[in-house]
Amino acid sequence: MGTGGDALGGVPRTGAADRWSREPQRRRSGGGPAAGDRLSDRELAVLSYLPTMLTTAEIAAELYVSVNTVKTHLKSVYRKLDVPRRRDAVHRARELHLL
Repeated sequence: MGTGGDALGGVPRTGAADRWSREPQRRRSGGGPAAGDRLSDRELAVLSYLPTMLTTAEIAAELYVSVNTVKTHLKSVYRKLDVPRRRDAVHRARELHLL
């Protein structure tokens, strides 16, 4: 798959996100994710919408999935980034160059 993001509903993917989802990561002293906590392609797609003002339902419509699917991906993203809410996930993702 290329970096155009066609399989992700038109969401472009960055090189950093590609590396994040494929390369092993070690637990960082700053609280970065461990190797087993890499974000999946779909989690990265959902993460890319978090800085927008879109609601969970609107993100679901953009990705052609159910609202519950988006909520499940959000829970995984929050857990893997070790954050409690959307705003914190965006901040952490920017620190890790995922956004």
